[in-house]
Amino acid sequence: MNTNTTNRYFTVINKIIMWAVLLGPGSQALAADLVKVKMSQAVDSVAYVAIDYARSAGFYAAEGLEVESIITRGGGPDTLALLSGDVEFNTAAPSYQLNTIRQNRDVLLVHNYIKSVNQALVLSPDAVKRVGVAADAPIADRLKSLKGMTLGITQPGAMTDQHIRFLLRKGGVDVKDVKLVAIGSAQALITALETKQIDGFAISLGPDRTAVSRGAVMWVDNLRGDVAGLSPFPMVNIYTTKRYAAANPQIVRKLVRATQKAVLDMHAKSPEEIAKVLQARYSTMDPAVLLLSIRAFKPALNLEGNVSPEMADNLLTFEGTTDITRAKFLSFYSDKFLKD
Repeated sequence: MNTNTTNRYFTVINKIIMWAVLLGPGSQALAADLVKVKMSQAVDSVAYVAIDYARSAGFYAAEGLEVESIITRGGGPDTLALLSGDVEFNTAAPSYQLNTIRQNRDVLLVHNYIKSVNQALVLSPDAVKRVGVAADAPIADRLKSLKGMTLGITQPGAMTDQHIRFLLRKGGVDVKDVKLVAIGSAQALITALETKQIDGFAISLGPDRTAVSRGAVMWVDNLRGDVAGLSPFPMVNIYTTKRYAAANPQIVRKLVRATQKAVLDMHAKSPEEIAKVLQARYSTMDPAVLLLSIRAFKPALNLEGNVSPEMADNLLTFEGTTDITRAKFLSFYSDKFLKD
């Protein structure tokens, strides 16, 4: 190439790179200098669907970001990764944020994308047969039947742990009359159920439907409204630290904006269209289970991305928290990154 041709060539390439970044969902960012950030999450689950969808549909790339998901074994380590600076962001349920607030640690909630508790409690067929209560019995009867059971959670203090404790309180069952076993990952919980080590377990959306497709019984499904007081709720959020947000406001804004675009895009699309975008990400999941999960979470998408006072109140009631006020909780939340 001569000099003029070479210059024209690189001008065209630069424009392609610029438009690849600026174009909407599905475009491939050609620029090699995407800002790379890491985001921790407790388990590999469709519960974090907005993150996976934003990545798969190209929303993060369009904002000039490359977001890597770091998966830990249950809630707790994912928050510690954020506090230690090993990751810049964390997507999680709010249980561990309450502990950081008590300790006045630096964790800032910047976005909510699922506004209902999206966990379920599943039981083994043997446990259901033993208690003699039908899966469609009144919720009060189903909750009372948990007395004497061995139930699996991911980690002590995790959302799975808090969820079961909340259900026991609702059912009037003393937690001392139930054996809670910390098992770890969603797959480990499913295996423990199928090998009869536990009677049931609580887990987020995705693994719950997988367990049911393999013979478990859906006992409590919050996304269908089984238990009152769990919607609206700040269920799945994006966290960073106040320190990182102050130093990198544009990165936080871009990540929040891209995630919210993904939420609105999923709201506008059919479950089948959403599944097509996600199929590569969830290639090991039964397509029928993925579709069931999508249909379950769509009504719970937060189209505003904010955390309301009512959501804060429901969270504090759910956790049985008396040492943190609504105002205190909301002081560790900012909606500034939702605004252009």
